[in-house]
Amino acid sequence: MPTASQRRELDLDFHSFCSVWTTAISNTTAASFSPFDEDGYSSYTHVANSSPDITYDKSTGKIKFAAKGTYFVICTVMSESTSGNITVSGKITLNGATKLRADGLVITAAEDPRPVTVHTILNVDDGDIVEAAFTPSAANYRSAKGSYITVVRCNGHFANLNYTADADETTTASSYEMYDTNEGGTVVSNLNGISFAAATGRLTTTATRTFLIFSTWVYAAGGTRSDGFHKININGSTIDELTSGATAGDTPECHSYHAVKAVTGGEYIAINHDQGGTTGFTAKKGTSLSVVDISNDGTNPPALLCFSVTNDTTAFADDSGDKNIFDSDNYGTFAKIDHVTATNVTYTAAAGTFAAVESGYHLVTSTIGFDSTSDGTPTFKLK
Repeated sequence: MPTASQRRELDLDFHSFCSVWTTAISNTTAASFSPFDEDGYSSYTHVANSSPDITYDKSTGKIKFAAKGTYFVICTVMSESTSGNITVSGKITLNGATKLRADGLVITAAEDPRPVTVHTILNVDDGDIVEAAFTPSAANYRSAKGSYITVVRCNGHFANLNYTADADETTTASSYEMYDTNEGGTVVSNLNGISFAAATGRLTTTATRTFLIFSTWVYAAGGTRSDGFHKININGSTIDELTSGATAGDTPECHSYHAVKAVTGGEYIAINHDQGGTTGFTAKKGTSLSVVDISNDGTNPPALLCFSVTNDTTAFADDSGDKNIFDSDNYGTFAKIDHVTATNVTYTAAAGTFAAVESGYHLVTSTIGFDSTSDGTPTFKLK
């Protein structure tokens, strides 16, 4: 058990955690492997942080829990092909049993690395082990720097929905709620303090809480689409959206979006798909929505911030170093939507920086939507 001083430093009244991310490129392989097992690398380097009740073993890639509980588990592996087009399947396992799986995601050498994201909410016992495993279709597969796995304990209300069988293809040219089983597919759930209506795809809250809402589509496109929209909907109103574009030959692929938002008890949370045209869209097995109460029985954590920008940046050149996405100088007109009231995190728009007021560990998540008029390979850095 953590000591009193460890509890003060880690603030375990909120959430125990473990986070690992890689800083090396793996060896190429055709075998199923864990990107967090050093055996898959010529020289493995990584960064790991965790509370005392969770341990990560780099010699096996396994994460072990010392206490019974419920955990949000998310893994993104930046996947590459060294030659030609291949596919890869990703999964999360608990004591060797598959709990979430996404199959057949397309990785092209000309457009990689591409993120393969899987996430779920698991009930674990003392001594249980979680692993991530990825299986490619050919021996020219490898994982790139920046692949990560993060687990966060769910102390309060939570919900996870995921498709274990594909939904029907839709060509609907308007916003509609996903996880509605009238659209086909099989949806499974793990719920506490939140109810799920399969007939509508909605998650209804029972108490006012601040939630991390994390949505990942594993989807196939029926043609070329540049105007799809991934929407987070609270009680019938879209709080934000991110454009998604794809072509049939490059899918299935992953598209993720998230926000932190206070939701009043009795209101519902939904994920909507929208598009301007009628290109086919199929939610595939592995599509998942995780909703995690980040409070302590309604009391928010001591540090909190979430916003999204509402305008595109100006066009970035590729010859003048790093670009700060959140620096207002990189916008013709900078504007943002605050999803929560910032607490003990100071954002300076003119510098694009976030200053922590409280010492300790902070969960930092960021989703960047890229658009380009020509092919390119942007690198995303968190400094």
